[in-house]
Amino acid sequence: MNNLTISATVLSVCFRALPRRSLMKSILIPLLAVTCPALVGHAQSPERGSLIVEDVRCKGNASSKCSFIRGFLHVSPGDPLDEGEIQNAKLRLSSLPDFASVSIYLDKGSAKGWVLVVIEVVEADRVENEFSAGTESRLSSLYQTIEGRVAERNALGTEDTVNLDVEAIAPIDGHTHRGIYSRLQFVNPTLLESNKYFLISGISYQNTLIDYPYDASDKTDQLGIDLAVGRRLFTYSYVTAGYLERLISQSVSESRGTRGLFSTDTDPNNNKGWSLGYGWNSEDDPYFPTRGSRLNSSFGVSWASIRFRKTWSIGPDSTWAVQLGGTPGSQYRASLNDSQDFSVGYQHRISPSDSFGGINRGRWYVEPGFSYYGNLAYGRQLGEWGLKVGIQLDTKMFGMVDFYVIASASEQAK
Repeated sequence: MNNLTISATVLSVCFRALPRRSLMKSILIPLLAVTCPALVGHAQSPERGSLIVEDVRCKGNASSKCSFIRGFLHVSPGDPLDEGEIQNAKLRLSSLPDFASVSIYLDKGSAKGWVLVVIEVVEADRVENEFSAGTESRLSSLYQTIEGRVAERNALGTEDTVNLDVEAIAPIDGHTHRGIYSRLQFVNPTLLESNKYFLISGISYQNTLIDYPYDASDKTDQLGIDLAVGRRLFTYSYVTAGYLERLISQSVSESRGTRGLFSTDTDPNNNKGWSLGYGWNSEDDPYFPTRGSRLNSSFGVSWASIRFRKTWSIGPDSTWAVQLGGTPGSQYRASLNDSQDFSVGYQHRISPSDSFGGINRGRWYVEPGFSYYGNLAYGRQLGEWGLKVGIQLDTKMFGMVDFYVIASASEQAK
């Protein structure tokens, strides 16, 4: 922070200490404008006010290149020290799944007024496991959802990541709700050796059958490939441009119209096409955020997806979060658990323990919310109020696990 910024801050503080309508204030304003900078210059040590970055160094990075880590800190040797940018870089690095923890501190340089910026990281396991299981009662259907992910970092000796996602849905009672989804994905976070560009490519398969109330249903069988190039912008944002093509695409939707007659749609209209995406991530942790926000959006010729979450800390162990459109994914990955279209959640920290294969950290959460399904029959709009309750744990033996229950009650809007 330079002298001018600090002077403005002190001057503002001085003004606020006076009544809004005050003769004293009108007299002191010109005086303070002259004297506050001098006071600040006297109060601020010359060493702190003129620090120059001599070098940026990394510590604790066994498999991650220091050039990759330094790319998230927008400060170069020879630049004046910017403590705000250091805090931003810590958030950017903490949001990555590559690191379990991140700290940035200063060390003495080779001469007076010069400092070393040290980025110390604790790397996550090279092979990461995630598991999610939920029992859901929605739209007169009771079913079990199981999802898993295996990801390997530095798959090709670089920062490249390969991950396999698998999801299975098994019906228990009521209307049929079953299916399977899988995705094999490759990510290059430093495309062409640049920290500004990244690449995501994958192949996905989906086979689902969902029966809704009033004899409505969706049946899908799709196999698709996709490729997207992204660019990081500003402090936390990024944009993507991609192409999707479905090699197999069979989709049938049935519903009753306003007169009770069946209508069938067998033309998906989205077998291939370009897409654009925009997002940001200012959360301080990829799995257990205590502050910040995350947006993930994608727009194509015949679809649009927007997911947003904002988190506030309300104490050392508790947070609030608001979600819109469902749980947003990160820059590279989709979220693994099911969610509601809109929810307001409360999360509470679980202390580390030796139970359940060793708990590194965790939390339990409660999320009341609402989901909208549109016009399913007879021209009526259908939605449901629901409640999601779960526990999320980072374990030593099983990796990241999430167990939850969603129960809801349907409501018709005429």
